[in-house]
Amino acid sequence: MRDELTCLGRDIKILHLVRDPIVRALSHHYHAVNYGMADPDAETALRDDPEFIAVSRYAMQLEAWCTKFPSAQIRVFIAEEYYASRQETVDEMCRFLGVGNNPMNHFGWYNRSEDHRAGRWNIVRRSRVCRRYIAPHLPTKVRARASSLLLSPGPPRPRVPSVDCLQRMRDAPTPDVEALTRFMGRSTAPWDLSATVRHLAEGESARTKVGS
Repeated sequence: MRDELTCLGRDIKILHLVRDPIVRALSHHYHAVNYGMADPDAETALRDDPEFIAVSRYAMQLEAWCTKFPSAQIRVFIAEEYYASRQETVDEMCRFLGVGNNPMNHFGWYNRSEDHRAGRWNIVRRSRVCRRYIAPHLPTKVRARASSLLLSPGPPRPRVPSVDCLQRMRDAPTPDVEALTRFMGRSTAPWDLSATVRHLAEGESARTKVGS
């Protein structure tokens, strides 16, 4: 991480929100499929592109921040705990940041993969030129209307990969999860990745039976 980050000030507080690394990788893949940037087959994509797993290495990402800022100025929050207790988690964030509590009056969902739309227009609107020079000058309604006309509803969620693939997805980030657990000062990991594998495999098995 560059020294230029110190321009933020040595006393900044850093929030790092993380989620189950297996679920996050599969969600990452689905986002990429929506934008035409990944093989629709999750097992193939996860095998060919290590980034899907690498982005779930949260402790590795924290190492760079810890070289510049004291660990006491960094707080990790677990997405699943936020989903279960949003107001309590936001209150804890506010206390860490040293700001007043912020009551939450709306609990909507944003940026869901199911809400994304697919098509070649995504390549244009995600380009650096469009995002920097064109999109900022177009009203939100105009951008939304263009997307509705030029894009089609996104594809259904890909099938969950095989149990062998899920187990590899469990094993790859396990050392990183252990390091993250130590960083957070917890005695147990934030996620039971073996339980995640079982849950995903059972859900896919049930979906297959219904579809057959």
